[in-house]
Amino acid sequence: MGQTREKKLSNRNLKSQQKQQTGGELVPELPSQTQPAIVLSHIKHASTPNGLPRKSHRPFPSSVKDFISSKRVDTSLIQVHDFGPGKGLGLVATRKIEPGTLVLEEEPVIRLTEEEERDSSQLHDLLQSRYQCLTDIDKAEFRNLHDTKKTDFSPRQSIYWSNDYNLKAPRSQYGGSCLGLKASRINHSCTPNVQFSFMEPESLTSSSAADPVSAESASEGDDASSVTSMDHDDAGAPQNCKNGVMRFYAIRPIKRGGEIVSNYDSAYLTSEQRQLNQRVYYGFQCDCSVCRPDTDGNAISDGRRKKMIRYRHMVKDAEQRWRARAIDAHPRRQLEVTSKLDSEHTMAHAAYTASSPNISLSSMKPEISSIIETLECLVDLLKREGLNGVELADVYSKLAKWSERADDMDAVEEWLKKEHATCIIAFGADSRRVKKVEERLDLLERSDKGKVKV
Repeated sequence: MGQTREKKLSNRNLKSQQKQQTGGELVPELPSQTQPAIVLSHIKHASTPNGLPRKSHRPFPSSVKDFISSKRVDTSLIQVHDFGPGKGLGLVATRKIEPGTLVLEEEPVIRLTEEEERDSSQLHDLLQSRYQCLTDIDKAEFRNLHDTKKTDFSPRQSIYWSNDYNLKAPRSQYGGSCLGLKASRINHSCTPNVQFSFMEPESLTSSSAADPVSAESASEGDDASSVTSMDHDDAGAPQNCKNGVMRFYAIRPIKRGGEIVSNYDSAYLTSEQRQLNQRVYYGFQCDCSVCRPDTDGNAISDGRRKKMIRYRHMVKDAEQRWRARAIDAHPRRQLEVTSKLDSEHTMAHAAYTASSPNISLSSMKPEISSIIETLECLVDLLKREGLNGVELADVYSKLAKWSERADDMDAVEEWLKKEHATCIIAFGADSRRVKKVEERLDLLERSDKGKVKV
């Protein structure tokens, strides 16, 4: 991505939040006709990592209020709710929602590909042109989205970069970002109950969807298997969506009246780190149950997050050592190693390992076993923190990879099945990532649990 925008644009890995969140707790009884008075949108912009925006208190035109209440949100499942001063708008469940339920689906009103984002000289005109294509109602709603008043940007750009979702994808011909008006009602929680995913336009009618990855994976070059792209069948889906489709699946049970919340921040930060980012970039401090200082919940959560951060660094360091050994053992295949270890099939590197006599499995087994134990501890911590979405799926994927390196194909199958089950809940049974895991399980079965030949 180009560097002509603020430096932060090269690190579009996290969303920010507009309001404090309830962490899925029950809210007051829902009114029969919710009439939102302000727009408080989520924020996701690379220029302010982990930041949280200040609130916007501009009122909607009455026509927009009616439109939001009656059409913009599926009121059979979720509903716009005004939490009042200091909180603002959010989405709440109108009935109990089980994990794996598609909570929200919409076509973004504006979409930029990564190539379009690189051309900073044309961004103003491009966004202005796409804004002019919106309906009058959508224009009014767009104008009332939160604006962080970013310097060096036009008003249209500033609003867009204050509310967009990152679609960074290593193998996507699109990548880039998008903005959804309904999704702007979803507030932040450090322990989310929904998982965001995205489906490229062509995946509405084919299985060739691009693979946007999780914020963690996109920023750090983790496994390309960490995808959140959503394929789609023809039944009940928005069709002819030139901008793709945004989807949010429940990853934890949500009670009736519970707020719909998504995590825009890194899971691998302590509350102090998160709040520092929030204050520096947006003058806001999260007050969720795991962020409130001097509480048991905060102390327990921070203890877990610190371990998560440490374990994650241990796994990353081990991965770098493994790749370095593989390259040293077979320098001519360096390109193959760096690409296939991050390919569609996480087991594709097995043939390389088997053909590299200079890599001794016996000498590396203690380290491999240690990393597997570390990853298993990370799974437990993620579950205790309620992080049941892409982060958990990514760790299961890594466990399958390291189990294969240990030549334990029974464990590979076990972890792939856990990744599969997690991805069905977080991304939907028709998602690209689910299909990729199913392909790997298929290969494993057909090879009689032997190594997959490239």
